[in-house]
Amino acid sequence: PSSDYAYKVLQQISRLVYDAQSAITEMELVVNGEPLDTEIPPVLANGTVYIPFQPLNASLNRVTDADKEKSGTHHPDQEETVFYKDQTIMLLSNAAHYRDLPPEYIAGHLMVPLEMVTDLFPVLVTVDTTANKVYIADIPKEQPEQTTEQQEVAAGPFTFSEYQLIPLLAIPILICCLIMIQIQRNKNQ
Repeated sequence: PSSDYAYKVLQQISRLVYDAQSAITEMELVVNGEPLDTEIPPVLANGTVYIPFQPLNASLNRVTDADKEKSGTHHPDQEETVFYKDQTIMLLSNAAHYRDLPPEYIAGHLMVPLEMVTDLFPVLVTVDTTANKVYIADIPKEQPEQTTEQQEVAAGPFTFSEYQLIPLLAIPILICCLIMIQIQRNKNQ
C-alpha cells in the first residue's frame, strides 16, 4: 500500500476515535441534594450513564472493597454483592443477576452503569440530560409511628380515618330513621 492509502486509513481511524469521544458527555453528580466533587465525573456514553463507584460509595457511607484485577465487592448492611469488571453478571447474596452492561474501569476508576447503582444501593436515581446532572438520593427508611399518651389524648377517641367512617355509618342510620318516620306518618293518617 502507498503512503497516501496509509494516510487515508489513519484519517478514517482518527475520525472514528473523535466521533466516539465526542459521543461522551460529562455529567454532574448530585447525591442527597449536594453536588459531589469527583476526580472523574459520571459520563453519558451511548445512552448509558456510568457512575464513579468509589466516590458514590463513600458519599453514601457504605463499606466496600474494589479489586481492580478481579472484581468489586460491596457490603451494604452485611449483604454481599460481587460484580466483575467487563462482565454483565453480578452476585447479590450469592444469587446471580444479569445486567445489560458491565462495570468498567475508565481512567483507572471503577465506573458502574446506572442500572447497577439501584441494585447496589437503596437509592432513587434521576437523570436530567438537559442539565447533564445525575441525582441520587437515599430512599428514606420507614419510621414506625410512635404515639405518646399525650398525642393519643390530644387526638381524642377518634382519629382522622374514623371521622371518614362516620358519614358511612350515619347515612344508613338516617335512612332507617326516615323510613321509620314515614311508616309512622302512614299509620297516623
